[in-house]
Amino acid sequence: MNIEYNGSKIILNDTWYYSRFAFNSDGNFTVATATGSYDNDSGIEFYKSTGILCISPVPSTIIGLPSVGFGDNYGATGAWIEVAEAKTTGIRLSHNVVHFYDFEDSVKPTEFAYTGNWSIASKGFQSGKSLYINGAVNDSVTLEVTGATGVSFKVNSINDTVHFMIDDKLEWISTCCAGCSYSCWKEINLPFLQDTGKHILKWTIGGSSEVWIDNIAIYTIQGACTSELAVKPYTFTPGAPAKAAEVNADFDALYKNDINLNCQIQALKTIVCQDHPTASVCQ
Repeated sequence: MNIEYNGSKIILNDTWYYSRFAFNSDGNFTVATATGSYDNDSGIEFYKSTGILCISPVPSTIIGLPSVGFGDNYGATGAWIEVAEAKTTGIRLSHNVVHFYDFEDSVKPTEFAYTGNWSIASKGFQSGKSLYINGAVNDSVTLEVTGATGVSFKVNSINDTVHFMIDDKLEWISTCCAGCSYSCWKEINLPFLQDTGKHILKWTIGGSSEVWIDNIAIYTIQGACTSELAVKPYTFTPGAPAKAAEVNADFDALYKNDINLNCQIQALKTIVCQDHPTASVCQ
């Protein structure tokens, strides 16, 4: 017997469901599922929800990782999901992790600057260690990075009072997410808008709280934009012979500049289309 309980919806066998996730620069989001097609393309609405992203302030670029799975199939042994397509108006990014801190060696990294009595705790995100403090207001840990394009980390706190800043600008505050307990970890992913310069990352305690930080990843995006132009290594005199290797080296510099210009255009397009999704350049 199929029973819908407490607002839940029954997923029917052999039926295609089309889900759409829309995020706006003001922090509002829409999640909609329909049958037959997407809800904004003549589909029959099955489920719809709106709300505000659990991050404040909302960064102008959001890195996301879509996933599909079962929450609870009530003991069904033959349950399965088939994903047929995934579409996005954003840019698919591949990134390289250049530094990863999981604290499993029980040593506080010396490249961090600490305010307060930070230590390594015997509790982590699906692991045995993490950076820990039973701290007070304004206790903090900072890290300077260069050449990075993003950061991700896991955080847990008893009183939910962790602030995270990039270059003294508040990017995330844990009080936005209510209802967390001792075992509740949050995963945060934030970009630097493909700016590969120097950045200061800072985690600050907003009040008396126990805080655990784990799995800090500093990464660079493959092919990330740079503010520097490649300089042609050779200058040629008209009428004078030139070596093939020298000509190729100059063309390599021009090619790098062309790739970087396209990268900057795509980054700008991403930002523009978040605020003006109906603009012709976004179609």
